[in-house]
Amino acid sequence: GLKTTALIAMFAYFAAQGVVWANLFLIGLAGGLSEQEVANGLTMSQFAGIAGALLAAALSNRFGRSRPLTIGIVGGAVCLWFIVGEFSFLVFAAAVGVYNFAWNLTHPFLLAAMGSFDLGGRVVVYAVAAQMIGLAVGPALAAAVLGDNDFVSVNILGAALFGASLILILPAVLANRIERRLEEV
Repeated sequence: GLKTTALIAMFAYFAAQGVVWANLFLIGLAGGLSEQEVANGLTMSQFAGIAGALLAAALSNRFGRSRPLTIGIVGGAVCLWFIVGEFSFLVFAAAVGVYNFAWNLTHPFLLAAMGSFDLGGRVVVYAVAAQMIGLAVGPALAAAVLGDNDFVSVNILGAALFGASLILILPAVLANRIERRLEEV
């Protein structure tokens, strides 16, 4: 049951990514930025994403998985509230930078959690499939809620899916940690 819940969490997390990432350029334009400003902000966010991935590697398993997952998922969701309506380039660049940082911090911990559920590797294979399905379905979900270039509903949907992924993954991660500790005893 926990493996299935974790896989659904993976799907929800990457559906949120698909909802948001596919629309960030349009969100920036709707917020009053020029095409070049949006492109610059998204380019800068890629470097922030590299920093997030490097931090995940540096943290390794020092703080477990639940704390980095919580920080990363909540951080990604919170950023969406800053890019609603009109906003400056600085707000956009900071929001998408933190968003991409959080995404790339979270992803390795999600995959590590999936790997710990099944030493044979089957859960990871299913998790990558859930990830790709989520990324494919996300833009369609965003299109279903998007109306008149009002990206508030897109951001709310993205944040809700992030929240759902966190609610689904934490019990599985915590139960797995308890199970591993019991096996060590």
